[in-house]
Amino acid sequence: MAVDRFSALHFARWVGFLVLCFALWEFDKSVLTIFLVLVILLPPLLIAWLVSSVKNAVGRRWRSAASAFVAPPLAGALMMGLSSIGLDSQRIHFALVKYPHEIELHFSPSGGRAFHSWSWGLDAAPLSPGVAYTLNYDPTDAELLAPKVPDKSIRPMGDHFYVVKESEDGSPL
Repeated sequence: MAVDRFSALHFARWVGFLVLCFALWEFDKSVLTIFLVLVILLPPLLIAWLVSSVKNAVGRRWRSAASAFVAPPLAGALMMGLSSIGLDSQRIHFALVKYPHEIELHFSPSGGRAFHSWSWGLDAAPLSPGVAYTLNYDPTDAELLAPKVPDKSIRPMGDHFYVVKESEDGSPL
């Protein structure tokens, strides 16, 4: 007889799947890649989740069934909770690439006292205008003092770095 206990396996699978999707989005911004990952990984994940939930419920292993059944909503709630406190894919991406940019600033002729800009990615559907992301370093913090415009948003990342999100066609964000 199988042991009836709470298990974190399904939760870990769902969190891993969501982290993979968020990472692909942030680092690649490729809709096609994310679609392929969804097509390849989501059906087996859903089948394993459903079979495990039903198998454990039929076998009257209620703890195992409950841990499998609530794993997707808990994983989603975890991701939303982390995002609400500011720990989202953009913040993690910035943490991973911050130090090479700081080294570049340090060794630049201005010594990090001048405005610098790096491409951060593009979010666009095929054959349509999209949203361009730029990582800016502004030691004067003038980015925050610039007048607000509907087609541009600025997110402070700390240490005078800002992620600027701009609509390519001028439509509001």
